[in-house]
Amino acid sequence: MKSLLSEEEKKNIAILAISKDSHDDSRKMIYETDKPEYPGPFDLTLLSDMPHKVIDAYGVYNPAEEQFDAKTNSFPASGIPYPITYIINKEGIVVSRLFDQINYQRPTNDQVRAELIRVGAVK
Repeated sequence: MKSLLSEEEKKNIAILAISKDSHDDSRKMIYETDKPEYPGPFDLTLLSDMPHKVIDAYGVYNPAEEQFDAKTNSFPASGIPYPITYIINKEGIVVSRLFDQINYQRPTNDQVRAELIRVGAVK
């Protein structure tokens, strides 16, 4: 989601990413994507949801991604959420949800931008 919004649009729209990763792991990912093959600045806020509170509240946990831990003989909360994009308006209402239910791929910047235009968030 690098460089999705213009500087003017960023004044009215915030992009947040919620991950089950720790803050340290998120920092590593930001560092790893600060390369020429990933153009543009990393201009969204990453939030850590290690206890899955938001992930569970929105029902986006993907149990197929759980990994068995042989040491504890259990499936710890190791799975990842489905890659879903929500567009939430200033009143806190979800006005759109982008979710590829077949391939579990994140929407492209073009798809997100088209949806922002459709819901009237940008022109």
